Formats: sequence, structure tokens, C-alpha cells
Amino acid sequence: MRNILVLALLLQSLVCLAAEGDACAGLSNENDKAFCAAQRAKDKVMCKKIKDDEDKVQFCTVSISPNSYTCDKIRSDSKRLECLALVRNTQRKSVWNLTGALRVDAPLTALIS
Repeated sequence: MRNILVLALLLQSLVCLAAEGDACAGLSNENDKAFCAAQRAKDKVMCKKIKDDEDKVQFCTVSISPNSYTCDKIRSDSKRLECLALVRNTQRKSVWNLTGALRVDAPLTALIS
């Protein structure tokens, strides 16, 4: 019985992964497909497949590997601000995750005093 439940859980996971993999194929614009594929693979090199939109290439790169220096290369003011907000939020999230982990691992007596 236990093996059947484990098998059912694994099959359900595979079905979900297959459905997610087709999400990029449903996009009609080739640049959007390349952006989506790069995001899913977390591969900055795949961002270079985006054609005729240098700002989108830079934004794709930043969304995979947040770095404010790359945001400075974006010409569009609104895209640059969106890029900087993405970098800021990613950095804040990592700091909060780090401080949350430190608090959880701290002994109870250190939290009381």
C-alpha cells in the first residue's frame, strides 16, 4: 500500500512538471519564449537568444542573477526602475532569510535576554 502511495505521488509530480514545461511553448512571441525558457532553466546564456531588444536581454540576465550594475545598462527608465526594484527585493529577501535562519538556530536563552 505504501509503495502505491509513493508511486502515485511521484506520478503526480511528473505530471505537474510536464505541465510547467509546456508553459513557455504556449507563448507566441519568440522573445517571450526565450525569456521564459531562460527563467525556467536559470541560465543567463539563454537570455542571448532574445533578438532586437537589448533592454529585455539585460532584464532577463538580471532576473536570473540580480546585479544592479546590469540594470544601469538598460536604456528605458521604467525598465531600469523595475530592474532595480527586482534587485532590491531579491537582496532584501536573502537578508531576511538569513536573519530568520539565525534567529531559529539561536538558543532560547539568547532570545529571552
